[in-house]
Amino acid sequence: MPEQQWSQPQSQQQNLMAQPSAGQQANTTQFTDRDRISDLLAMEKWICNGYNTACNEASHRALYDDWKRILSDHHECQYKIFETMYSKGWYKLKAADQQEVSQVYQTFTQNQAQIPKTW
Repeated sequence: MPEQQWSQPQSQQQNLMAQPSAGQQANTTQFTDRDRISDLLAMEKWICNGYNTACNEASHRALYDDWKRILSDHHECQYKIFETMYSKGWYKLKAADQQEVSQVYQTFTQNQAQIPKTW
């Protein structure tokens, strides 16, 4: 005897899902455009990290080239998301003063001088 499958019409299913059960409160959390785009930026950063690791560990040149191209595409997407957030005031950057910039540059230059050149 075949099993009977019971299903409600889709409109009734949606109504049931939209109504909280007895004793529960409805979830009224609303995601804003800022929340969504922040999530997109975090996702793109995560994806870039994965492709960067893949490129670093690739042992086949054609595969490396493909992953590098994909990584570049995701970097471009990440930057466009950042630009959008920045233009809307959703991504704030602290302006560095000249003394901080000079100090970081000096530290970088000193560290770079300590790395032996092998090429």
